[in-house]
Amino acid sequence: MIEKIREIKRTLDMSISVGERADNDLRNTVITGVFLIVLGIVISAINVVHGAYNIAVYPAIFIIGGILDLIFAIKYKSRLALRAIIIPIATISLTAMMLFSDNGFAYLWTMLIPISYCYLFSVKVGFIITAYFQIFLIILFYTPARKLVESHYSEIAMSRYPLLFFFNGAIVLISMYSYHKSVLFEIKHAEEARELSEAKTGFLASMSHEIRTPINAILGMNEMILRENRDPVIEEYAESVKNSGQMLLMLVNDVLDFSKIEAGKMEIHDSEFIMAYLLHNIMPMLQERAGEKSLMLDIRLEDEVPNGIVSDEFRIRQVLINLLNNAIKYTDSGWVELILGGEYIGDDKFNLIMSVKDTGRGISEEAQNHLFEAFSRADLKENRSIEGTGLGLAIVKRILDSMCGQIAVSSKRGEGSEFTVQIPVGVFDRTPLEEDYEKQVEAVVAESVENDYTAPEASVLAVDDNSANLRIVSLFLKRVGIAPELCKSGTGAIDLCKNKKYDLLLLDHRMPDPDGIKTLEVIRSDPDSKNKETPAVVLTANALAGSDKIYSDAGFAGYLTKPLDASLLEQTVKKYLPADKILPVGKGDDPSDVIVFTANSASFEQEPDLDSLRDKLKKIDGLDYETALKYAGGHEDLLKDTVGIIASESEEKIERMRNCILSEDWEGYELVTHSIKGLMASLGLNDLSERAKKHENAATGRDIDFIRSDSESFIEAYRDVCMRLK
Repeated sequence: MIEKIREIKRTLDMSISVGERADNDLRNTVITGVFLIVLGIVISAINVVHGAYNIAVYPAIFIIGGILDLIFAIKYKSRLALRAIIIPIATISLTAMMLFSDNGFAYLWTMLIPISYCYLFSVKVGFIITAYFQIFLIILFYTPARKLVESHYSEIAMSRYPLLFFFNGAIVLISMYSYHKSVLFEIKHAEEARELSEAKTGFLASMSHEIRTPINAILGMNEMILRENRDPVIEEYAESVKNSGQMLLMLVNDVLDFSKIEAGKMEIHDSEFIMAYLLHNIMPMLQERAGEKSLMLDIRLEDEVPNGIVSDEFRIRQVLINLLNNAIKYTDSGWVELILGGEYIGDDKFNLIMSVKDTGRGISEEAQNHLFEAFSRADLKENRSIEGTGLGLAIVKRILDSMCGQIAVSSKRGEGSEFTVQIPVGVFDRTPLEEDYEKQVEAVVAESVENDYTAPEASVLAVDDNSANLRIVSLFLKRVGIAPELCKSGTGAIDLCKNKKYDLLLLDHRMPDPDGIKTLEVIRSDPDSKNKETPAVVLTANALAGSDKIYSDAGFAGYLTKPLDASLLEQTVKKYLPADKILPVGKGDDPSDVIVFTANSASFEQEPDLDSLRDKLKKIDGLDYETALKYAGGHEDLLKDTVGIIASESEEKIERMRNCILSEDWEGYELVTHSIKGLMASLGLNDLSERAKKHENAATGRDIDFIRSDSESFIEAYRDVCMRLK
């Protein structure tokens, strides 16, 4: 904590230092302007006293320059802009005073060229033009070209030129030094401002992380109280703790999200997704929140919106949740409406327009000017009762900037608000989205149940250090008649590839040494390997920006993200299998009549009790049955087997986690939590999957304090879910 206080002090000192320098710069500039005015008046007065009335006019430019200096100092406070005006004016004034006589007055106007360039372009351009003009005068006065101007200039004027040249040269050099010094100052100023911003953001992120650790522990233990308690009074207290804790956790997560965005760590991952699925996943939660305030939450389609979109599904979901949450928070009665529309840009591009409209409190014009600033709260005085960090809209704005999107707001105080978002997206399926999107979700799931091929003779090698993942791959491929050969290590896969030719390799990326990439590299380069040309697909839970290029460069033909989608796995396998190994299946065929199972393939139960499975899963808090069914390709029998596999291996994983903590094997802990993350996601247990991800990241970053403080709570939550799956 002492170190945190010191960090705040350094941040404040840096801020004060930058402010003091800006004040000093302004003060020095004002002094310069006053000096120029006084100097111009003195020089003019001296010339008037000596009767040199014509020359006395020229120092007036000094006075004009000084006045402009003061105006710019007060209005713009910009050191560089002031120098760009003052220095060329001084140069021109000296030239005019020392060189020109009455019969050379016409040439005075050519001397205004440098200052014009300074005004129109920059101080640097003005300096260059001034230097060129001096060279021009040297050529004019000290070469045969002198004959062209002898009638215009007296001998006295020409004899004074060396002195003039010296003064001009000195002024230009001093000005350039001043210019570069100012540039360096502004660069340093910008760097200090950046460091100041990073210090602020880093401090907030660090404190947020430290706060989140005990919050997770509190929520975890509170969840155990809710599950085991039978006293209604205690249950009421625990529910209050849960709601308040979740709100606090949401606020902390907002700060962490924003700090990642500010640090430039936010990545955009474009992929194909079904818009109906996205709405299906977020709307029930939001409708429940709206219902708590007796608000109506509806969806309206204004234009034909494609159902199959290519963009970052997670970020679009984040934008919609933030906007709809905001609308619900600031609406006390009436309704909130999500309006979807847009227009096609060519055949495969679409300008997606999403508007969130409400009958809420509205936003004043003054507040709208600061709406997308970090930690800004609209009309704070009137909205003190509204909870939040003031980061939601700032996060939305930065996400949209990263996606080349836009956001606009239309609102009047007391008349509600409308936020309109535009995002350019790709299109892979032009089937229009329907307002009754739930029917479309059901149709997609039903369609995915259909098999369109079988490949009983295909030889596939599946490699994963996690036996549960291997069994799931085996079950998923069983539908198309494939009994994959299973292997639990990269070393074992290398040995198998020396003895047998496979049609396809499925390699997990995150395995103990060697990992999937290294394993494929050895298989490709091993002179004894029979699979140097065999197509390989990598299975990964970390689909980051540029993943396709990374895996392509490593020699993989494609990649699949975990949790595996049964239908997507089937279609990917079909894509890379030899054509002669694929047998078509008609829509009216019964797959069980066509698929040929090998002796190694597990068999499905003949009459699985699917109704009891469905009821059991829907009673588990946090489990999204539709998501789990989707990942099982819409097959409840596959889902039943998947659930059985995950439940049966839970104790082994728990023992591995505890052993890794005792032996401080953080790489092993990272791998086992990585596996749990994918397995939980495959059942739609997103909260538990996210919690496993936090432990995986903590192991990667060696955040041992977090692991030790949260591991038991996490293990108990994981065990409780798996016990209920059995």
